Order: sequence, then C-alpha cells, then structure tokens
Amino acid sequence: MLEMEPQVGLSQFFQYITTHEPDLKFTICTRNLIKPVHHLIQHHLPGVKLSEPVITRAFDPPKPSPKPLLHISKCWGVDPKNIIMIGDSRDDMFAGLRAGCTLILMKHKDNQHLVKEIPQIDYVVEDYIQLLDVLLRGFVIKDKYIDDSRHNYKDIGYYWN
Repeated sequence: MLEMEPQVGLSQFFQYITTHEPDLKFTICTRNLIKPVHHLIQHHLPGVKLSEPVITRAFDPPKPSPKPLLHISKCWGVDPKNIIMIGDSRDDMFAGLRAGCTLILMKHKDNQHLVKEIPQIDYVVEDYIQLLDVLLRGFVIKDKYIDDSRHNYKDIGYYWN
C-alpha cells in the first residue's frame, strides 16, 4: 500500500472534473479492501469527495457480476447506460458490459489483450490525461451485445435496457 503509485494524470483529472463538473458523480468499485481505498484517497486524491456508495470486496457478489455497478446506478438514480466504467481488468470490463455501462479500458502492458478479447470496449486510454481528452471531446458508444460462450464466466445475470 505504501508503494501505491497513482496512474499518470490522476490528480489533474480529478482537479479538472471537480472544478468544471461539480455535479458529476464518481466513486470507486474495487475488489480491494477499504483500507487501500482510504489510502488512495488520503494520499493521492486529497479533497476529492466520492459519491456513495464506494464498493469494495465486502460487496457480494463482486465483479465481474454487474451487481456492484447496478447497485451504484440504483443508489444514484442514474440509468446504467449513463454510467462509465473505467477500469483496467477483465472483471471491470465484464461487470460494466453486463450492467450496460459505457466501457473505458485503462490500458497497460499486462492487459492490452483485452482490446481484442472484448470488442465492446468503447475507448482505450493509457492514462487519465487521455481519459479527460476523450470525455471533453465527447464520444460514441458501441453496441453491447456479448457472446458469453467464449468466456469462462458463469451466468451471473445481465442488465439490458
């Protein structure tokens, strides 16, 4: 935890968002414990107010189930299609896909295979500076049809509008 390094542009991203889009809701949905989440917020996002709920591994079932994101959607009163799942793992992308969210993959050397594996990913960025650019320019989302026969996930439920 002490060696935790934020992605490039994280603090600039949140500084811009909280200044220019104060009504925009954002939270964390992770399979980590709450202690590393508090460490991230305290040391790398001081002053950033997350919207509740913050989802950790205590939530059951965890990602790749869509239920954590659907829970956030319900708490916020926001349709899942108006939520963006930004993540760097297969579980992040499948949770977002199954919930009906827009998908943005934070790509790095260990997850670049997901770009081909999950063609429904709407955008691929390498850092928060690129993410901010995508959000400011506006974007078009892809069709969210999924063929689960190619993956090893059990039937964990779907949300389609």
